[in-house]
Amino acid sequence: MNDANAPASGPTRRRRGRYIGIALIVVALLVAAGLWATTYFGRQAVEAQRRYHAVVCACELIAVHVERSGGKDWPRSWDDFDALPARDFNSFAWPRDKELLSALVEIDFAATVGSVLAQSPESFTAVRPAPGQEVFPAAAIYESLQGRVRRAAGR
Repeated sequence: MNDANAPASGPTRRRRGRYIGIALIVVALLVAAGLWATTYFGRQAVEAQRRYHAVVCACELIAVHVERSGGKDWPRSWDDFDALPARDFNSFAWPRDKELLSALVEIDFAATVGSVLAQSPESFTAVRPAPGQEVFPAAAIYESLQGRVRRAAGR
């Protein structure tokens, strides 16, 4: 009998079994890492979208507040919005989600209408999303808010 045609046995078969075992472990680790990354980054994206919607809602509340003041008053606290009518923004409802919105959005309550209008939408600091991993472009939101504030202030 020719040794080349003999079935693999002994050390060769054990070595092949180890390689297959190692390959299966590596594949399992890669699959687990992929699932973890998908979950992690998916959650980050959902949280960024949530903060984005919160910024939109806060800008709407600010715009209505400034419009009601005739363009004179920037809000001094979240309590300034309590006089506004209840509103459903789909993702949030005012005033029901006041605490949640205040946790997701940072408003510079020391700002003035003039200082807000002097900022560019790209470097706008009067309204910011709460710190998080994902960054989203918000210049269009800020530009819209500034336009409403500008109209309310008659500028």
